[in-house]
Amino acid sequence: MSYNRSRGNVSGSIEDVRSLTAQVDRQARAQRGAEEGHVIIDGARELKIRSPNGTYWGIRVDNAGALSTVDLGSTL
Repeated sequence: MSYNRSRGNVSGSIEDVRSLTAQVDRQARAQRGAEEGHVIIDGARELKIRSPNGTYWGIRVDNAGALSTVDLGSTL
């Protein structure tokens, strides 16, 4: 085991490794998505797009797969 000088203990090193592992996993998923041409939005997030007239819209999906839109106005 290595000793992490910045935190001064082994548990800090384990946290650093876990954080880096999670970061690498996220980057790998993003890379796979880019290679496959897919955009993946994980979790309860909302896609925000702007229509030609300048209005922003939020696009949501529920657990049944139904899509809905929400008018977000002309500024975010």
